Amino acid sequence: MSIEVLNFTHKMLQPNLLPRVEEYIEKRQTSGPLVVELDPTTACNFSCPECINANLLNKGGIEDERLTGLIDEFHDTDVKGIIFIGGGEPLTHKSMPEPIIKAYELGISVGLTTNGSLMPTEETLNSSKFVF
Repeated sequence: MSIEVLNFTHKMLQPNLLPRVEEYIEKRQTSGPLVVELDPTTACNFSCPECINANLLNKGGIEDERLTGLIDEFHDTDVKGIIFIGGGEPLTHKSMPEPIIKAYELGISVGLTTNGSLMPTEETLNSSKFVF
């Protein structure tokens, strides 16, 4: 068995990544991740016995104003993508789908991880690049 060592420099110079690397160097960015996984709530509308997050469920969530503020902060720090995920079902958060739509309108790529039981609206689906 051989171990292949990844060449980080080669990876960063791939044609599809090169514009982002050049932008990073030009701006000398030192803050703001590229992608954020955001857990708006731990509430879930299921109680699956095999759930790995069962001990986290229904412990609360992010307040509406804070969630909206986070979307603005992510935009201001040039975050490129937000994945709405969680220990529970993100669509149970009382402010949904507004944060998804707001992120999309600000030009942030949006992903949504859902159990699929709360059908997202067509607008939410159109605002999300990925739905898992």
